[in-house]
Amino acid sequence: MSPPRGRGWVLGTAGWLILTGCAAQETTPLLREDVSRIRTDLARLEQSIQRGQAEVKADLQRGERQNAQTLTELQRSLAQLGTRLEDISRETGRIQGRLDELRRRVDTLALQFEVGGPPPGGAPGPRIAPPAEAARTGPAPVPVTPAPAPPASAPGPPPPAGPGASAATSVPPARQATDLYQTAYIDYTRGNYNLAIAAFKEFIRLYPETDLAEKAQYWVGESHFSLARDLQGRGDRTRSTQEFERAVQEFRRVLINHPRGDRVPTALYKESLALLELQQPALAEARLQFLVDQFPSTEEAVKAKEELAKLRRR
Repeated sequence: MSPPRGRGWVLGTAGWLILTGCAAQETTPLLREDVSRIRTDLARLEQSIQRGQAEVKADLQRGERQNAQTLTELQRSLAQLGTRLEDISRETGRIQGRLDELRRRVDTLALQFEVGGPPPGGAPGPRIAPPAEAARTGPAPVPVTPAPAPPASAPGPPPPAGPGASAATSVPPARQATDLYQTAYIDYTRGNYNLAIAAFKEFIRLYPETDLAEKAQYWVGESHFSLARDLQGRGDRTRSTQEFERAVQEFRRVLINHPRGDRVPTALYKESLALLELQQPALAEARLQFLVDQFPSTEEAVKAKEELAKLRRR
């Protein structure tokens, strides 16, 4: 006879509780070990964080000390650099003064060469005589017998001026010619090209028959050429082209007005360079070839051959 259903249920429940209690007793030590292990790991992590913070703080302090030291050294270096710059500035001022003095001396020597250089080909040519020399070599005055004074009641016309007075009013002194040329040349050496052009042209107008007239004509072309280069460097292509064209015209006048002058080879060479700047290589080649053919023994002919070789390799 089977036990009643209620009794079986009670027995089953009791067995389940027994099993559950046994399992709880078995898992309790495991949970304690896990908690203990976690606490240990947390303690180690906290210690690691503290050590990291200490190291970071030490690094920051060390970096601040290094930055402060570097800043101090930098300030000291800047102070030394400022002192050195002041010394360099003073030295530059002294050097600039010396350069100005040397430039004045070079201008003086260049002017002496330009004014007193030998005439073309060694042949004597017209030159500007100094005032003292002109006074020594000039014609002797012609004695003039004074005419009797007219009566006071009939005053006559004033006597005509003699030839000496006419020459004194129509021909400027030789010293003025030299000063004008020197002024123009100094303007050129200092980069005042427009002033130099005006002064050289005035010299040519006043003294066309002197040996300096050819040099003045050459420096007119050279002034236009240098002005064109300056404008080209500043990006002003329109005005630069105009100045190169004027340079070509002025260099060509050297050959036209002074075909046997000593500046003709240089003028031909510079004219060719100006033509190359104007993008006219065919005409430039023709002028270079003319220079080589007509003046083969000059230094400019050697340069012309080099330019011709470059043009023909293109």
